Amino acid sequence: MNEVKWGSYSFKTYFRPGLYLDDFNLKRLYRSIIEINNTSKKKVNIRYLQLEDIDEIKSFLSHIIVSIVHTRGKDISFLMNYIIEDGDVNILHVGIMIANSYTGNEAMAMMACFNKLEYFKQHKCFYTTNISATPAAIEAFDKISRKVWPSPKSQIKKPPKDYINVVKLLEEFYIKKWFQDPTECNIDPYRFVLKSPCKKMGFKTNMFQMSRANNIEYQNFCNSLIDYENEEDLVQVSTSGYLELIKTYLLTNLYLVFKKPPRFYEEEATIGDENDLSKIA
Repeated sequence: MNEVKWGSYSFKTYFRPGLYLDDFNLKRLYRSIIEINNTSKKKVNIRYLQLEDIDEIKSFLSHIIVSIVHTRGKDISFLMNYIIEDGDVNILHVGIMIANSYTGNEAMAMMACFNKLEYFKQHKCFYTTNISATPAAIEAFDKISRKVWPSPKSQIKKPPKDYINVVKLLEEFYIKKWFQDPTECNIDPYRFVLKSPCKKMGFKTNMFQMSRANNIEYQNFCNSLIDYENEEDLVQVSTSGYLELIKTYLLTNLYLVFKKPPRFYEEEATIGDENDLSKIA
């Protein structure tokens, strides 16, 4: 476990904790994750947040990297990345972020950086994926990623062929395995858009109730590409290599040195597999 301080905030990052934590500490970590979800404004219903058997918990936590934000005596948010490794293809999926108090876009980006840096210790070249309809989450993914598709900054109209394969693996090993009602989940391989039972899973489907992007370009991009009424999410893919490692390292340290931590609010905000703060899926 690595711990980084940022003002009154403490970021604790665990790399595949199911492989090395004993049962007691593994249960305590999982309970902390569940408690954040249970005390958020709108609970997320996804299968890996409903595990009870210790062997299932251990198996799941062996495939994830998780960062937990702690401040003023309580855990307030987490970002969980899911690892998919199939032959020579290594994928770090952004996963799910949930908060029971407002942490701001900067803290979200910080957790993403910490998790990615942990995976860089194992692989210097891999794919990263993101499932979200939240403009702030889509913008944050763009900030710390390279060659993102789809993206308002992308110059190509069609997805690269290797990205199509990555999306298929993501659907097979993550979506079909962990989403509620996986038979209702389908990815459009040309638009890179996922249709799933978002409302059943506790995710917001109204863009105006989600965290806004700082750049209006991302607001317009999401509004034009995603059919929110039809419970759609954007599936983004990027590549990560040495340049990305340097960029992520520099961005993390710039935030730590020059950015002020966000003010703490005793209020929930959810982002990513689609809550506002919870749905980076």
